[in-house]
Amino acid sequence: MMRYMADYVRIEHEFPEYASYVVINWCLSNICNYACSYCPDELHNRSRQWLPLEEIKGFCERAIRHYEGKKLYFEFTGGEVTLWRDFIPLCSHLKSLGAEVGFISNGSRALDWWASAIPHFDQVCLSFHSELAKPGHFLDVVKLLHRDRRVHVNVMMKPETFDYCVEFARKVIELENVSIALQPLVIDFQDRLYVYTDAQKAVLAGQQENFSSKVRYTRQFTTYRGSMAAITRKGERNVFPAHHFIATGMNNWFGWDCYIGVEQIVVDMLGNIKRGWCDVGGVIGNILDPKLMLPVVPIRCNKTMCHCNFDIMATKIDQQGP
Repeated sequence: MMRYMADYVRIEHEFPEYASYVVINWCLSNICNYACSYCPDELHNRSRQWLPLEEIKGFCERAIRHYEGKKLYFEFTGGEVTLWRDFIPLCSHLKSLGAEVGFISNGSRALDWWASAIPHFDQVCLSFHSELAKPGHFLDVVKLLHRDRRVHVNVMMKPETFDYCVEFARKVIELENVSIALQPLVIDFQDRLYVYTDAQKAVLAGQQENFSSKVRYTRQFTTYRGSMAAITRKGERNVFPAHHFIATGMNNWFGWDCYIGVEQIVVDMLGNIKRGWCDVGGVIGNILDPKLMLPVVPIRCNKTMCHCNFDIMATKIDQQGP
């Protein structure tokens, strides 16, 4: 892994416009109607309720003022955010302020809920969980949304249901304008992948050619985050999706300067603000803190594995240089 990464000195956004957005990724609660075996208990045990709507709106408005002149994209996750009765009012409010809105969902809500939600968001990432999802309903949701909104599908690749997940992914790429990732799973969201066979590893490593490249696009989308370009010491540029860095062990940037906190921040279920889900740099403050100072410079990474797609999708620079 280290020999492979030694060839690179910089990780940057594939397209410069990705960096023009400040992305605020907010985990609103751990209330969820799923309890997947590979999901940490703290993300679905219902111990953290939704924060009051007005407190969330207040911080969002302050963030919009703080980042004046930049584009803001709010991405909400959980838990299952679509279960919150105030979720659509929050999205509608942010849209009225000129921000852009997306969220991560398991897609389980009824079709009429999704139909009513469409005017209030710009993008959705739907996660297919083979243990609990109803594949027919999931595909119906994708078919409803992809006509009007940017849709990305993460297929969570549980080793025991790997072949089933691959077959489902093949059905997804039959639809136009729906991007896809076969998502390798990390144990407890820490620093070890689940155990995959060599054949499964090959499928994960080759998914760009066999799945992503086969998606048919008939219209253009605004994209807030995406693949990252790895720049070699000789100036060569190789582009990879975030999940590729995880699947191939290219996700060790210990000692590099990382722009989490500058290009993006995260907010947890308690309203605590951090640079990234990796916890590098610790808690910056809370959404209720009137004297909160958000970061303006990168931070030196002290982790040997970047396990989160969101954290991976930020600029990273090796200070040892070429």
